[in-house]
Amino acid sequence: MRKSNYDKMPATVVNGILWKGWESIRKRLAEVHAETNGSQVWVVECYQGVHHEELMRELQALAADRFINTQDLFKSAEDIEAMTYPYLTDDRLFGRRAHFSYTDFLDEEKVNACRAVPDLPSHAQAQGRADEIICETERLELPA
Repeated sequence: MRKSNYDKMPATVVNGILWKGWESIRKRLAEVHAETNGSQVWVVECYQGVHHEELMRELQALAADRFINTQDLFKSAEDIEAMTYPYLTDDRLFGRRAHFSYTDFLDEEKVNACRAVPDLPSHAQAQGRADEIICETERLELPA
């Protein structure tokens, strides 16, 4: 029998400084915040497998001036299902080509409400999963 070459514990070598544990991460972010007089915008992009609830809880503990979870800017699951239903088939591998762009999945009212917040800096922080959206809110382009 052939031995599997699947790496169950993949790793990437990183040159630089790493902080381990939420306490040390929050401490370092607070230091950066103080060093820059709070003038920075932090954007967090996540991939599959990240514990999003834990990440959001820990980042919100920093008491940012503005925290935008971009998951909240999307249409409801029901709306997206209705929108995409005509392109689905019973075949598990093949469907029909869809014409959607990323912004088709955003709720225009929610995005506009986010943009309308007076304390929103010229480029705002946003947090969301990479399989959903990560961008600066002023860059969320909706069709006219």
